[in-house]
Amino acid sequence: MHRDRTGPDRTDSSECSSCCRLQSSSDSDSEEEPKFPTVVPVRDFDPARDAARIETAIKTKGVDEQTIIDILTRRSAEQRQEIAFEYERIAKKDLSIALKGALSGSLEALLLGLMKSTAQYDASELKASMKGLGTDEETLIELVCSRNNEELAEIKKAYREMFKKELEKDISGDTSGNFAKLLLALVQVPQNQNRTKRDEPSNVVDYQKIDDDARVLYEAGVKRKGTDVGSWITIMSQRSIPHLQKVFERYKSYSPYDMKESIRKEVKGDLEKSFLTLGTFHPQVQSEPTRTRTLQNLLTDSALLSVECFENRQLYFANKLYEAMKVTRTTVCLWLGFWALVLIRGRVLTRCLSLQSKGAKEKVVTRILVSRCEVDLMRIRTEFKRQHKKSLYQTIACPTQAETLNAPQGSGSDPPNQHGSGKYAASVSMEHTKGDYQKALLSLCGGDD
Repeated sequence: MHRDRTGPDRTDSSECSSCCRLQSSSDSDSEEEPKFPTVVPVRDFDPARDAARIETAIKTKGVDEQTIIDILTRRSAEQRQEIAFEYERIAKKDLSIALKGALSGSLEALLLGLMKSTAQYDASELKASMKGLGTDEETLIELVCSRNNEELAEIKKAYREMFKKELEKDISGDTSGNFAKLLLALVQVPQNQNRTKRDEPSNVVDYQKIDDDARVLYEAGVKRKGTDVGSWITIMSQRSIPHLQKVFERYKSYSPYDMKESIRKEVKGDLEKSFLTLGTFHPQVQSEPTRTRTLQNLLTDSALLSVECFENRQLYFANKLYEAMKVTRTTVCLWLGFWALVLIRGRVLTRCLSLQSKGAKEKVVTRILVSRCEVDLMRIRTEFKRQHKKSLYQTIACPTQAETLNAPQGSGSDPPNQHGSGKYAASVSMEHTKGDYQKALLSLCGGDD
């Protein structure tokens, strides 16, 4: 077996394939990933003073939402817990219960989310995705496939403490087939360990293992009739991300398709989205060639746009936010036609569908900003601006501003949007984030870029 040991920042320029390049990593399991938060502990922190201000804001006629937002969105999770402790001492009641009684809607959901730790919040979102009739597979995929070893271990611990059940048991009860197998493979923690099965990055490049894994992926998929999904799950869920990147590059020497194309050919539905989220692929979305599109086309594009490089999680979240905040001309035309049809059948159904779509988008935006504001939201902001040519802050703050929606293709001073051009380009729309909910989002965002 050929091995090469090199420093974490050194690249061997003599190697022609990127599968031979070594990425910065650490051999230590205990070394934490660097954080790029927008919410940090405030200096001169006085939890008793903050608790008293919140109590006054809640008792104010009409509720002083701005004061509550200013305090809770600019304190760290640990500081918010201290405020909650002081609030219960002063007001003789739980702060979360008081907030729930004083607030409503999206603002209530956001601020209640901030009263939990990041792991507790993720655990509660996972529980909600599996609660009641039906399963929110999109949320499951996002939370399970985008979290690293340590985060998943903390989420599992929080889930057990909060709901007195194991996360694996609920996942297995609400999902099925290979989709369930992949999710379970990602969240399972070996006995006597505090991390999941995924390998930690190493400074040792094992070329033989890279080649073996690439060949197994090819022989389990494109080469044969039918797909050996179990082999794909084993490699995708257990290998480190730098190793997988090299495997996918090596895979091209075996298969006529790259790994993204192979996944799209071999598996469908939630399993496809999960593999693509885990993969190290960038979306290649073509400009709209014709006006004739079906609702299924739009749903497929929506899934493909969430295909991001797992080693660059911030880009994945940036594109998730963009997708939750955009409306395309084609989408509007389809919905207008659908509304006209449904209005003939009944106005109530149309209103319900509209509210459901709005609520689902708000949940995605709230979930990402709440769960990443103390982790890497600063980097997500950077990726958002780089990828979409407009800052996240401005996208939230200027809900009526459109991006190249009506511009003819190739005209104007601004470059065409990567998700389309001309009259079919995306128009970012956050009309439902006005008011106090918008203010809270902007505060968590932490500033403009």
